[in-house]
Amino acid sequence: MKVCISCEDSKKAEVKETAKSIISADILKIPVSESGELPATHWFCCLTCNDEMYAKLLAVQNHTTIEVSDPKEFLQKWNLKIIM
Repeated sequence: MKVCISCEDSKKAEVKETAKSIISADILKIPVSESGELPATHWFCCLTCNDEMYAKLLAVQNHTTIEVSDPKEFLQKWNLKIIM
Protein backbone atom coordinates (compact mmCIF):
# COMPACT_ATOMS: atom_id res chain seq x y z
CA MET A 1 0.00 0.00 0.00
CA LYS A 2 1.10 3.60 -0.57
CA VAL A 3 1.27 5.65 2.60
CA CYS A 4 1.60 9.44 2.42
CA ILE A 5 3.04 11.44 5.29
CA SER A 6 3.27 15.19 5.83
CA CYS A 7 4.20 17.35 8.77
CA GLU A 8 4.70 21.02 9.52
CA ASP A 9 8.21 22.36 9.04
CA SER A 10 8.56 23.09 12.76
CA LYS A 11 7.97 19.40 13.65
CA LYS A 12 10.16 17.82 10.94
CA ALA A 13 13.28 17.16 13.06
CA GLU A 14 11.28 15.64 15.91
CA VAL A 15 9.25 13.39 13.61
CA LYS A 16 12.32 12.23 11.68
CA GLU A 17 14.12 11.38 14.93
CA THR A 18 11.17 9.37 16.21
CA ALA A 19 10.77 7.60 12.88
CA LYS A 20 14.47 6.55 12.87
CA SER A 21 13.84 4.39 15.91
CA ILE A 22 10.78 2.79 14.29
CA ILE A 23 11.62 2.24 10.62
CA SER A 24 14.75 2.31 8.48
CA ALA A 25 13.29 4.56 5.77
CA ASP A 26 14.37 8.21 5.63
CA ILE A 27 11.10 10.14 5.59
CA LEU A 28 9.93 13.69 4.91
CA LYS A 29 12.46 14.65 2.24
CA ILE A 30 10.16 16.60 -0.11
CA PRO A 31 9.50 20.28 0.68
CA VAL A 32 5.93 21.46 0.08
CA SER A 33 3.82 24.57 0.61
CA GLU A 34 0.38 25.85 -0.36
CA SER A 35 1.88 28.05 -3.07
CA GLY A 36 4.49 25.57 -4.29
CA GLU A 37 7.17 28.17 -3.53
CA LEU A 38 9.71 28.63 -0.75
CA PRO A 39 9.71 28.66 2.16
CA ALA A 40 8.60 25.09 2.80
CA THR A 41 5.75 25.09 5.29
CA HIS A 42 5.47 21.29 5.35
CA TRP A 43 7.50 18.21 4.41
CA PHE A 44 6.14 15.22 2.54
CA CYS A 45 6.95 11.64 1.58
CA CYS A 46 5.21 8.60 0.17
CA LEU A 47 6.23 5.09 1.16
CA THR A 48 5.18 1.69 -0.07
CA CYS A 49 4.69 -0.44 2.99
CA ASN A 50 2.90 -3.43 4.43
CA ASP A 51 0.42 -3.50 7.32
CA GLU A 52 3.17 -4.02 9.92
CA MET A 53 5.20 -1.01 8.76
CA TYR A 54 2.04 1.11 8.53
CA ALA A 55 1.17 0.24 12.14
CA LYS A 56 4.68 1.31 13.21
CA LEU A 57 4.36 4.60 11.31
CA LEU A 58 1.26 5.48 13.28
CA ALA A 59 3.56 6.03 16.28
CA VAL A 60 4.61 9.38 14.75
CA GLN A 61 1.07 10.39 13.88
CA ASN A 62 0.69 12.94 16.69
CA HIS A 63 2.74 15.48 14.67
CA THR A 64 1.92 14.26 11.18
CA THR A 65 -0.83 13.50 8.76
CA ILE A 66 -0.57 9.86 7.66
CA GLU A 67 -2.98 8.36 5.14
CA VAL A 68 -3.13 5.45 2.75
CA SER A 69 -3.46 7.44 -0.45
CA ASP A 70 -2.19 8.24 -3.91
CA PRO A 71 0.43 11.02 -3.55
CA LYS A 72 -1.28 13.41 -5.98
CA GLU A 73 -4.64 12.96 -4.26
CA PHE A 74 -3.09 13.43 -0.81
CA LEU A 75 -1.35 16.67 -1.76
CA GLN A 76 -4.47 17.97 -3.47
CA LYS A 77 -6.64 17.11 -0.45
CA TRP A 78 -4.34 19.02 1.92
CA ASN A 79 -3.78 21.88 -0.55
CA LEU A 80 -0.02 21.33 -0.78
CA LYS A 81 2.29 21.60 -3.79
CA ILE A 82 5.80 20.27 -4.21
CA ILE A 83 8.43 23.01 -4.24
CA MET A 84 10.66 22.67 -7.30
